[in-house]
Amino acid sequence: MSVRILPSGFAGTTPVASLTDTARAALFDELVAQDWNRFHRYAYQLSRGNSDDTDDILAETLIDAFKAFDKFSGTGFDRWFFRMLTRNHIDLVRRAKVRRAFSLDTGLPLFEGKNIQLAGTADPPDGFIHRTLSEPMQAALDSLNEQHRAALLLADVEGLDYDEIAQVLALPLGTVRSRLHRARAKMRAALESYGCDIG
Repeated sequence: MSVRILPSGFAGTTPVASLTDTARAALFDELVAQDWNRFHRYAYQLSRGNSDDTDDILAETLIDAFKAFDKFSGTGFDRWFFRMLTRNHIDLVRRAKVRRAFSLDTGLPLFEGKNIQLAGTADPPDGFIHRTLSEPMQAALDSLNEQHRAALLLADVEGLDYDEIAQVLALPLGTVRSRLHRARAKMRAALESYGCDIG
């Protein structure tokens, strides 16, 4: 379990809704900034290294989180934000399937070659993820379905415990354990197929 420092002037018992607009925005910015690297890494891994999808997920989650910030309980901001990231990623994947089906049926281009860069969400440095994950490890991770991937990333990359993962994914604890067991078994099998000695 990770320890987060609450910003100065914010006692976790103060309802966010009771803060002034300026104080609420400052608190939100400070809480996001504390874990921005973790949020970015998680979104990047969920989107399988696709920078455009990472930017979309992060932008949508920032907007959703700020709109819902009045309902934030004052504790566990990282888990609350991870939950929104996961939900927005799943929605993005669903929308992408619909877009692909639409584009195949109509033959109309969906994009006009425009590359839009969101402020503050630049790509991670070259090799950021691949320096930490070997090629076989990255390929094994990419082979997992979305549910197993999210659970494994939250546990083994972000360091959340089972209870925290259950909160983030809105799942019973037993389901989290099951998904992690299956995800790790699939990772092990995939790594063995790449000739890695797991020991």
